[in-house]
Amino acid sequence: DQEYRWDFNANFISDYLSRKVRKLKIDVPEFNMLYITVCKQPNLRHHFSSYLKSLEVNLPFSQEDMDNLTRITNFTERIEAYLSIYEKGYYLANEYCDIPVGILLGLHQQFREEGYRHEWLFKKKIIKEYGIYVFFKCYFTSIDFRLELEVYNQKQTILLTKGVVLQTLPDWICFGKDFNKGIQIDGNKMYLLDFLETPAFEFDLEQLSNGIFNVKGLGYNATRDSSEYLNRINWMK
Repeated sequence: DQEYRWDFNANFISDYLSRKVRKLKIDVPEFNMLYITVCKQPNLRHHFSSYLKSLEVNLPFSQEDMDNLTRITNFTERIEAYLSIYEKGYYLANEYCDIPVGILLGLHQQFREEGYRHEWLFKKKIIKEYGIYVFFKCYFTSIDFRLELEVYNQKQTILLTKGVVLQTLPDWICFGKDFNKGIQIDGNKMYLLDFLETPAFEFDLEQLSNGIFNVKGLGYNATRDSSEYLNRINWMK
């Protein structure tokens, strides 16, 4: 169960760093993907895949190490413990390939300065017929992923309503395809489309314009409930 929680709790850091690294377009000829894993007894210190152009480095991490980490309940200390593992992985990887450790550590500092937050605007849209401006925002944390909707008047001077559209486990597998094709307007309804361009979430625009938050999950999302799993990985409660 510790390893299960570990996989989810550190995901938001990995995703934050991956997004930043892609934008920098760092050139490392030997590989284009770095995996840092922790193992109780690693058989290999590293593994290079020429087919995937990836380098995997394995850090020894005992049961005692895991126990000590899971006992950390202070948010800053917990996140810094995760970051220290990434940093050790960079130095180990640098023994096999010349990687820009300084740049990666700089991203860690940027993450700190941003309050250890991984948040972004997914979509925004003016809907003139209803006089509103909608913003879909993503919040990727150590204990969950949330997609939230904020609805303003068209001039963005008044917040009319806001609420959570989707809350699920902090892993792209659990949400990456659920709303990635954007917004569709059909009459008095607004839809978020999934990867097949099928409506996944429905919103009544009349109610939103009147300051009433509403969302209806469609298909799989109609009965989706991640509360049990979210409770299981929540180390901040």
